[in-house]
Amino acid sequence: MRIISSFFLIFVIAVSLVACGGTSTDNQNTNANTVTPGNIAEEVPAPDNTKDDPPVEKDPVVQVPDANEKLAATIEIELEVEGNVEKRTGTLAISDNGYYLYTLPQFKFTPEEPNADQVYMDKFEDYYMRILTLGTEPDLVDVRKNAEDELTMLGDVVEMTGEQIGESALRDSVFYLHSSDSTLSKYIILREIDGNYFKVIVNMPNSEASEGAGPSFPAMIKTIQPTKP
Repeated sequence: MRIISSFFLIFVIAVSLVACGGTSTDNQNTNANTVTPGNIAEEVPAPDNTKDDPPVEKDPVVQVPDANEKLAATIEIELEVEGNVEKRTGTLAISDNGYYLYTLPQFKFTPEEPNADQVYMDKFEDYYMRILTLGTEPDLVDVRKNAEDELTMLGDVVEMTGEQIGESALRDSVFYLHSSDSTLSKYIILREIDGNYFKVIVNMPNSEASEGAGPSFPAMIKTIQPTKP
């Protein structure tokens, strides 16, 4: 009986040891896979994407040339002389009064006074035109009255329109007035160009030089243009 009891006790002890051994192994495996609060995980550095980005290119600075740099030094100007259409070279003249024009051969451009310039024949200085700048908002009623008063001192005032104006480019003038006597013909023309007003007074003695000067002045007047700032 004692022998059976002893054998049974040994069997129970053996089973207990096997059970304890299995639990220890499981605990070891569990502990190996567990991160405790005291452990510091290895930090993975964030990728530096700035190294791969191409440099940002700035827009190039474009130098804008002065508007008057584009003006041609000379141009070909058409005019009608004794029934024939001719082309002559016009030379650039820039006024300090805010405009430019092209002068034909045998004509000179010169400043005369504030807001006024003169273009005259170099061999016949009595043949000339005065160009007056009137700004952007002149009193058109006063401008016309002053023009008529000036012409009345010479003779009857005639307003020319349409085909009466030989130079077709000037047929859109605000007004185109004329008077004359036995020795002199005078024209006063008001032009509006891009909102700017120009008064042109043409003085022509009645002599043989009128044949060349007559069409030359209108041909030069049609080239007047305001200069850009």
